[in-house]
Amino acid sequence: MFFDPRYSRLVIFGGWANNWLGDVYSLKVNMITGPPYTLYSVEPCMGPLTGKTPITIRGDGFYENANIVIRFESSKNGAQEVQGEFISDKEVRCETPPFEI
Repeated sequence: MFFDPRYSRLVIFGGWANNWLGDVYSLKVNMITGPPYTLYSVEPCMGPLTGKTPITIRGDGFYENANIVIRFESSKNGAQEVQGEFISDKEVRCETPPFEI
């Protein structure tokens, strides 16, 4: 059994029923396990509503050639998305958007 992170699937091979079997089963688990990345921290954790605050997002599983989009939400203004910058497989940076008071 192994996990294929590229396609977010669990692959199981083999089996036993009084002899070895060559069965192969695949289960897409992306809806169960979530995205192929993990977030650990966002620094700074607070900033002004005027935006333009550089932030660093730390985690695991970021990809250099991925389209990195970071979404910020507020109950008053809804969602705003900004483009993220790949730094490493453990770090992404962006600038916060402005939010009205």
